[in-house]
Amino acid sequence: MPRKQTRSKIIHKDTFSSEHFLRSINIEFDAEYPERIEHFFPTTKSIRLLKSILGHEQERAFFIIAPYGSGKSLTATYALHLIENKSVSSEMLDTISQRLSKADKELGEFALRRKRGKRGKNKGLVIPLYGHCSNISESLKASALQAMGRLKLGREAKPLEEMPCSSIEEAINFLRRLKKIAQSKKIDRITIIWDEFGRNIEK
Repeated sequence: MPRKQTRSKIIHKDTFSSEHFLRSINIEFDAEYPERIEHFFPTTKSIRLLKSILGHEQERAFFIIAPYGSGKSLTATYALHLIENKSVSSEMLDTISQRLSKADKELGEFALRRKRGKRGKNKGLVIPLYGHCSNISESLKASALQAMGRLKLGREAKPLEEMPCSSIEEAINFLRRLKKIAQSKKIDRITIIWDEFGRNIEK
């Protein structure tokens, strides 16, 4: 009896794996993995959020409320990579910035200029927080130190490691010291992004 022939499915090399579509984005965990957001296609709905995070709007402190799965975390994580502008994110930033230009030409051009600036220029520092934080000040310090590590500022972070940071007053002093260090290293902005902030309120 002849064997029944089966057809094998050929998947094109440019086809995205299911992980890109099914895996939730976590701004803390994905800060060092640009490939996890390379599927991002900016839309008109994400433009305003990007502009706000990048400092292109008048308000510098704001809340975003939108349904689950609407792309808040994905948009914020792209903004993190664009602000920090690390070499490991270079290819992803180029690709998404070109997509961004189709949704908003001006913002797309800004993204490309920031990415293609002189080496060592156009660097920012992003402090991501996620969900419930039992002590906001301590979480802020831990995330800031991790951000400095991503930017290869381990030596500059040493004085900050010794600073107490368990109260709001200590957190303010910590951020003031961080700002001075950032300015000395030509860091052009410090951005705090708290994703899933609602979980903190629920607790």
